[in-house]
Amino acid sequence: MTDSGAHKLGGCTHPTMKGMYINRHNQATRLIAECLHNGRHRGGLMIMDAGKTDNLPQYCHGTHIPGWMLPHLTKEEISCLRPDILFIPTLALWKTKNRHYRGPQDKKQHVAYIIEVGYTGELQHTEKQNMEQHAKLKEELTKAGWTVCYNDAQIVTLGSTGTLPKSLTPMLCQLGVHPEQAIRTSQNIHQQTVDMAGTIIHTRRVMENTNK
Repeated sequence: MTDSGAHKLGGCTHPTMKGMYINRHNQATRLIAECLHNGRHRGGLMIMDAGKTDNLPQYCHGTHIPGWMLPHLTKEEISCLRPDILFIPTLALWKTKNRHYRGPQDKKQHVAYIIEVGYTGELQHTEKQNMEQHAKLKEELTKAGWTVCYNDAQIVTLGSTGTLPKSLTPMLCQLGVHPEQAIRTSQNIHQQTVDMAGTIIHTRRVMENTNK
């Protein structure tokens, strides 16, 4: 039995397909992170949960939020709070690399931007889920003294065939990216998604033919 296109592009639970969905998500997340890094706030603290720690670019602090950002929580509690990207433009990454670093004294002056990336065919439903998913993170960061920005613009919901949200380019520009670079990144995400859609559908067809 064959599945619908929507199922193939995002709903199949087969390990091979799930791995491809994760890879697609990680590629898009990395394109956004790289774009932010190359913007006006180059060198700001960035945490990115897209791939293994060993494979992260040097401009990323890590895949997990460091303990000094949420000192009132346990390591286990923090490990459950994993945004795709957490970006603090005004906090220098190099300072946070020191193992004795305990965070800035004036946390409220540093805005922490939470960015979530996802692929779906049900845009509004997923946006609602993601807002709820990181409401806890926003609450805990605020409790720890940080200023947090997390709204609809930071939920980057991508269509599995390449559709992009209109808010993507303005959001990147708001975070210090030159408009031309923001547009180019959006185009790269679109093309990468289209390419991955072709690869995913081809792989699924091969699997279907093998199981006949």
